[in-house]
Amino acid sequence: MSSNKDIVDTIHKKIFDIESLLNEYKGHIQDVLSSNDTPDALDIAGFAKILQDYYTGVEDIFELIAKQTGEDIPRGESSHRDLLLQMSSENKFRTIVISDDSKNDLSKFLAFRHKSRHLYSVHHNWSRMRILVSNVTGNWALLRNEIEAFIKKI
Repeated sequence: MSSNKDIVDTIHKKIFDIESLLNEYKGHIQDVLSSNDTPDALDIAGFAKILQDYYTGVEDIFELIAKQTGEDIPRGESSHRDLLLQMSSENKFRTIVISDDSKNDLSKFLAFRHKSRHLYSVHHNWSRMRILVSNVTGNWALLRNEIEAFIKKI
């Protein structure tokens, strides 16, 4: 097992990466969301990638926490969902990492990532995707606070 400081430093790097991702496209996201027009296919593909990268970064943090606390990292068909559930539950290794609200919101990002990886970008439904795009920064603000509160304990 790595030292607590090493894990916390790595988690902070992942947090920085997610912040950078969302900040890089913040203005464009706001511009597109303020319009009633459907974005073009290139924008939709770009937003799909942002949402995928966002959830992948969050999941990377969850795996780091699980490794540091000595938990098994779920494997198999439902491993991604199981890891999300694991972080929202207290166990013999640690306290709860994320709230039920974050878990419920993140389950939507996870479902999108799963579907998105198996779709051609031209098949994305903007009206459904728009909800996630408009919620990603708010979800991240809550989640970041929860992760920061948790890592202060390790």
